[in-house]
Amino acid sequence: MAFELPIEILSKVAEFLSPKDKSRCIAVCKSWYTPFNMALWNYTTIFNQKKLKAMCDINSIEGSTYQKNGQYVRHLYLDRHTDASSHQLRVLQQLFQNINRLDISYFHLRKAGFSQTEYSNPWKALSELEIYLDFSEENITRGFLDVLSDLSRLKRLVCSSHFQELDTWAVKFGPKDIDTLHTKLPRLTHLSLHTELRILSEKELETINNTIPAANITKLVVTCKVMDYRWLCYFARKYPKVETLRWNPNEEDENQRNKYNEAVLMFESLPYAFPRLKRLKISQGVENEQGYLVIWELLRPFGTHINHLSYKLAHSLDEVKVLSKILKSFTLLCFSTLETLCLRITSHSEKTSNLFDSFNCYPSLTDLKIQLYGTYVALDILLDRCAVPKRLKIQGGEMSGTLKDSVNVAPHGLRIIEFTNMKLDSATFQYISYRCRNLNYMKLDKICIYGGSAGKSNNLFIDMAHTHFKALILNRISFRLSYNYDGFKDSINLLVLSYPLEYFDPNISKPANIDISNKTQHTIKSIWIHLSWSYTYPWRWKQDFRILGKKDADQIHQFFYPFDFKPFSKVYGNNRQLPDDYLYQDHSTNFSVKSHLDNKIREDLCRGHTSLDFRQIDKYSIGIKANDTKYFRGDIKCLVLD
Repeated sequence: MAFELPIEILSKVAEFLSPKDKSRCIAVCKSWYTPFNMALWNYTTIFNQKKLKAMCDINSIEGSTYQKNGQYVRHLYLDRHTDASSHQLRVLQQLFQNINRLDISYFHLRKAGFSQTEYSNPWKALSELEIYLDFSEENITRGFLDVLSDLSRLKRLVCSSHFQELDTWAVKFGPKDIDTLHTKLPRLTHLSLHTELRILSEKELETINNTIPAANITKLVVTCKVMDYRWLCYFARKYPKVETLRWNPNEEDENQRNKYNEAVLMFESLPYAFPRLKRLKISQGVENEQGYLVIWELLRPFGTHINHLSYKLAHSLDEVKVLSKILKSFTLLCFSTLETLCLRITSHSEKTSNLFDSFNCYPSLTDLKIQLYGTYVALDILLDRCAVPKRLKIQGGEMSGTLKDSVNVAPHGLRIIEFTNMKLDSATFQYISYRCRNLNYMKLDKICIYGGSAGKSNNLFIDMAHTHFKALILNRISFRLSYNYDGFKDSINLLVLSYPLEYFDPNISKPANIDISNKTQHTIKSIWIHLSWSYTYPWRWKQDFRILGKKDADQIHQFFYPFDFKPFSKVYGNNRQLPDDYLYQDHSTNFSVKSHLDNKIREDLCRGHTSLDFRQIDKYSIGIKANDTKYFRGDIKCLVLD
């Protein structure tokens, strides 16, 4: 029975539900009330003054509600633009005493009484803090460090501030400030600095070798406007156990280019440099190649073995050329350990295929992610030159793949595919299905699929007859008959998912005794889906879907029978309007039914339908809910580990 489920399982289930569904579950029974109520109140946001005032008024309905349920709040977000008084902030502390994560500005913390000697902090369980450092005071760095004295239990700290054109009021950290930060926060394991770092002075450079390590830090994120690469020497000494490093300099000072060699010499004198580093993410805005290659010159002498690498380059560079040099340098360092590679290519380049030559150098590579911008990718070339990965994720650009010679095509071990914001030829899916026989998971998000019609009709046929999907996600996907299209006016809005009810041997090229293209065969299972588009916000389209029942599905299936012989344009002209009496007509000796279809489906009938055929499907998701992949996360992990 449902009421006998343990509270741990119910709490886990609640993580995947919307607030509306959680509210419904609360009313099911007493045993469900606590876990789903805790999940409903887990996260609270305050974006405006009106909500803050109502929340702090204990005589109001909203105030009394938060008094009752504030104990369940674990994550509190207070917008930095909200003008909160000291009294209101103290009320929030009393309402939400059990929070473990807080998003707030520095001045809100100071107003709440932090750093005052007589202050008693009620947020004893607070372990994560994301704080915005305003730049309206010159001594804010010192004031912020004083506030941390009351937050010694923190394990995760994220500091953010806006970069200023003038350096007068910008928040800047030096090595001494970071040392003080760790003295006040001895339990810190995750540090993110989205602030400015000072240019290191000669005196500070002399003291780097005497830096006291912060042994608990395992993740470090540094985002700054202008980067002095000698800071890497300080971080290497300060964080010997860091496993994840994100390095995001936005610009490059001309004076810093002369310090590359100095940074290399400083690294050579270090006894170690990030010995436990496993994940490295670099997003740089520098405008010269040396700025990207220097980090590999720094790490090469220490033989750092990186498992996960992510790279994003500046727009003005020849990205393919620079990335090729980066991968070549990286190959010399840790070619045998790389498991995940993520590259962002923002330029329009016809030499992208040259970049794929480097992928075969990594025998342990299982996860490949490529973000493109208006770039064409030949899938057959990509799979030929990158035969190891089990997971492929591509975002942006266009892609095609054609099965020209089925005899000489080498099988590929790809298990997971994710395509986002792309144009794809329908023949690409046939190529994927034939070559990647182990494919089990596919996610298509904001995808336009185009291709020629099947036979003489306006129907689009996508053949994936060799694929058994354990999970299929379709979100904001559109189907066209041609490459060029005018918005969603010519989209095909009827989709049918078809697969045989009987299994066949996946190792043979064709199903035995099953003709998957024959929809009249009794062994074929068909799921008819109607897609529709609506214009919501400026420049934004929303896709809705409806799975049709058996009665509607059978009627639509019979509707397309006469069009197997004549295209739509010849039957009713180019206006493609459906006569009101069409479904009442006797189109064949065995077909005479009355219509129960709604108007939207009737309007879309003359556009044809898309048939997506595959071997088997276990579960699928269509529509906006497909953005939430938590439901499939366990499946993805198992597929990668197989």
